[in-house]
Amino acid sequence: MGSRKSCINPNGIPKTKVCDAVSLNGTELMGATIGATAILFQWKTKDIKTFSEIVFNLGLSAAVALNPLLLMVMLVSLARAFHLSKKHGASPKTIVQRGLKGLILSGSFLTIMGLLSGPIWLNLLIGLVSLFVLRYLYSKAEEQIPALVNHISDQIKLLIVGQIPLVQYHFQRLSLH
Repeated sequence: MGSRKSCINPNGIPKTKVCDAVSLNGTELMGATIGATAILFQWKTKDIKTFSEIVFNLGLSAAVALNPLLLMVMLVSLARAFHLSKKHGASPKTIVQRGLKGLILSGSFLTIMGLLSGPIWLNLLIGLVSLFVLRYLYSKAEEQIPALVNHISDQIKLLIVGQIPLVQYHFQRLSLH
């Protein structure tokens, strides 16, 4: 029991995690190099949406791998994304929306890879196919979100203004289904 306490620092975080977060090994250096290369290819582009998606993918990867160098690459890239949005008149909301898409897709891929057991090549194939399917489904849902938001806001406005009494609204809603 005494050895277990010696593995945990006063903040409750295991020393191995703390050491991993502040150190750099060859795998982390390679991961940061690949991430920086991906950002480098998109650095001069005006496509803020794709750039933001890549930046947030790097952020999730840096957090999961506790890679300090990749985290620095992500922070510099995030600053560049906000600079691009300001320069081209885009809203920072665009960066966050596309970043969330990147987080959802990357997180799904990492979760699928973590849950599978077996040969790594088979896991990678299943993870990539799942990623492409999720990307397709996300793009279809993304097209329908503005119409859904408009419909809901119109219904709320009608209820607030009082053009449709609340009881009548519920009866209409029930009769449609």
